[in-house]
Amino acid sequence: MKEPEEIVRDNESKLLTKEMLEQKASNERKDKLDEIVEEVSAKDAPKINIATEKKSDKKVFIAIGCVVATLAVLLFVGVMISINRSEENVAETKTTNKIIDVRNIVGYSEDEARNILEGIGLELVINDYQYSDKYLEGQIISQIPESGAIKEGEKIKVVVSQGPKTAVVPNVLEEKEKSAVKSLKKLGFKVKIKRVYDDAVKKGRVVAINCQEGETIAIGSQLILTVSKGQKKENIASSSESVGTYSGQYNYSTVGDNNSQSNVNDIKALGTYSEKNVISNKKINLIRSDVMSVCGSKTDNTKNNLAKYMSANKLTDATATYSSLTNDTSKSFSCNKIEVHIDNDSEEEILVASEKAVKSISRISGSYGLGISSFMENQGYNIYIIIIY
Repeated sequence: MKEPEEIVRDNESKLLTKEMLEQKASNERKDKLDEIVEEVSAKDAPKINIATEKKSDKKVFIAIGCVVATLAVLLFVGVMISINRSEENVAETKTTNKIIDVRNIVGYSEDEARNILEGIGLELVINDYQYSDKYLEGQIISQIPESGAIKEGEKIKVVVSQGPKTAVVPNVLEEKEKSAVKSLKKLGFKVKIKRVYDDAVKKGRVVAINCQEGETIAIGSQLILTVSKGQKKENIASSSESVGTYSGQYNYSTVGDNNSQSNVNDIKALGTYSEKNVISNKKINLIRSDVMSVCGSKTDNTKNNLAKYMSANKLTDATATYSSLTNDTSKSFSCNKIEVHIDNDSEEEILVASEKAVKSISRISGSYGLGISSFMENQGYNIYIIIIY
């Protein structure tokens, strides 16, 4: 049988169940706890000092004032910088927008050109250096742009002259004409030839040049070479030789002992003879002129006639040849024979033959005779030179 529910009567005489009593007890504990917390909080809270609080507030205001002042200064500085930059931008804009007419500075020196351009608000910039025959060293050769209108402050690019290319003139005195001309042209010079008679320098060799040896001269300049024509021979005439049948250009009848009666008789006894030549007389006479420039100009008709005969017949004994031709054994002659071989009859080869011949002879104090003949031999030409004295 179920036990009867416990019943309790409170102060108000109300019947409460067990659960109601427990809830009430819980609420009372909570209220008590709240009272204890409030009591502790009241004991731990600091006492407020009115004077200290006022000082703290003053410091805060001062700090805030400093911050505001600093911000104001920074703001002011920023504004001023911005204003200055704006003014600079405006000035720059004005300068950039200014239009300048380009001046022609070609031919001016670098310094002159720079001053001219800077004076009108433009800048000179050197783009390159080049050699020039037209403009001196340091002068402006060209510019970009050459003309027109551009903005102020822009650059004019220029090419500056280094002057003409130069070369040192070598020593060509007494060199052969061909060799001297080749040397000078190789260096870039132009060469002009002037010919003169000269007693000291062999024909075909350089007597003088219109500058100093070792001088530095602009490439492309014209140099004048004076070339020797050899000695001036009073016995040379433009007509054919008057003795014998020789068809050359030289007449020896007016020099030395050619006018003596005995000489005339010798010629009659000897007869008249000619040289033999497969090479033109003009080229043979170049050799003749060089040989005579060494031997001298005092020639003898009889010796000339005998020398021609001997050269044409490739003989070497002058005394025996003369005796054979005249039956006269009373006379004696000395003979110098020179034989030169050349590959062809070009002027260069003729000059080579002439040089070889000249090296083999020396000046003759008395009169002499000269004969020169040429033959085709050994796939070239043999030149026989006979000198009788």
